[in-house]
Amino acid sequence: MSTSDWIAPPGVGLDKAGDEDAIPNFPMHCLPGAAGAMAEEIARVTTSQSNVLAGASVLGFLSAAVGAGFEIGTGAERVTKPNLFVMIIAQSGTGKGEAFKLAGKPFEDAEAREIERFEMLIRPGLISELSVAEKRAKRLCTRAAQNSDLHLRNSAMEEYKKAEEERVALQRKLESAPRYKVGDVTKEALAMVMQGQPGEAVASLSSEARGIFSIVKGRYGKEGGDEDFYCSAYSGDSLAVDRVGRPRVVLRKPCLSVLWMVQPDAARRAFGDETLTESGLLPRFLIVDPKVEPKERQGEVSGISKDVMDGWNSLVGDLLIYRRGGEEPMRATASAEAAAILQEYENECIRARRRGGALHDMAPYVARWSENAWKVALVLHAARHGGLAHSFPLAAETARDAVELVKWFSERQLEVLSAGRTEMLRKRLVALLAVLTENAGEVSLRELRRSHAFDESEVRRLYERFGQSFQIVEKRGTGGRPSMVATTKRPLEDV
Repeated sequence: MSTSDWIAPPGVGLDKAGDEDAIPNFPMHCLPGAAGAMAEEIARVTTSQSNVLAGASVLGFLSAAVGAGFEIGTGAERVTKPNLFVMIIAQSGTGKGEAFKLAGKPFEDAEAREIERFEMLIRPGLISELSVAEKRAKRLCTRAAQNSDLHLRNSAMEEYKKAEEERVALQRKLESAPRYKVGDVTKEALAMVMQGQPGEAVASLSSEARGIFSIVKGRYGKEGGDEDFYCSAYSGDSLAVDRVGRPRVVLRKPCLSVLWMVQPDAARRAFGDETLTESGLLPRFLIVDPKVEPKERQGEVSGISKDVMDGWNSLVGDLLIYRRGGEEPMRATASAEAAAILQEYENECIRARRRGGALHDMAPYVARWSENAWKVALVLHAARHGGLAHSFPLAAETARDAVELVKWFSERQLEVLSAGRTEMLRKRLVALLAVLTENAGEVSLRELRRSHAFDESEVRRLYERFGQSFQIVEKRGTGGRPSMVATTKRPLEDV
């Protein structure tokens, strides 16, 4: 069974008929209601007319809108949030910024209104209260320090402690201005923003994410990159971030959604950096390179339908209610059939990534596919039911759509990774041929496994890919069972 046989979703057309470089269309039918309608309209009006750019952008903003206020139990003690990491690879001038802006408009507008309300109605009062609290705390500190009577000093210190607690609480409220999103920020700045938001939920959004990768890789840090922070914020694991001269920030259940659009050269550098894979960061992403090009048009193009835009605005507004209630998230349940569909997909992924599986060499990536399927299912469930999503069980249809979407993204991910995957296999081939050369050109598969860390499935996979370089044959000894051996066919320097 080939890799494409295993992961390919039901047949979908090409984004551009007859174009050998085109990729299968985004499965628009998986986006329900207003979300699907908006994605179709974005694809119609933007420069590249790409439903991949449109569909992936809408999916990313749906995830960002829900935040931490909605979750689902996925078995045993596991709970999953709808926060997705989405990466779209596209050149400038192909409409990626247009798609990003159109999909994100209601999200951006809602944040702007929240910030304006805070700045006009809340911040002035907090500043005045904080000023009074600081002066009061300073006065009580002085009184406690000057009091020579132990009993009276202790009493004054208790008053000072309460005043200081009040000051700190007001300072934290002032620092907790509404922030739905961030751009190019260090993990220290990101942690501070997340600490002040409901459910510690923020979205990292950028239509030009080139600079973010350099920051993630530690451009401004002295102790390595920020990969671990992003991994924890994807999974909801607690973390602490130390800051110079300021108290550390402790996040209990961080919830970060990501939608990054990056140019191909920046993406190549990222995927060529093994640490971004080994850290687990890149495997968490739904990745697609739409290979988009600007397209010519004939005649005038009408704008997005008002009904479609109103429906999209309404849906995002409903989902933002969950974001604002992130401190006490609502929990959805999955129907038995939906849970079975997602469980079977998880089992498929496990079979594919374990030893002997078709994608064992891509295990870090495959390991995240089923988790992303649950996240996508929750996002689609929210898009289907809006602000009442917690009142309905996740349906089998939604689970099937989620699996189809993730299978589509997984195939796109493997396409992006194919060059690196081939290079990794070539390195293993060179290592295998070196072992064979050191052993007179012949080593049993059993000995390769026991002494050289080459599992039989890996050797056979290398043979399928580079059969011109060595061969696997059955060798019979004097008595006993025959054994399978790897033997060289060509000199090492010819590889």
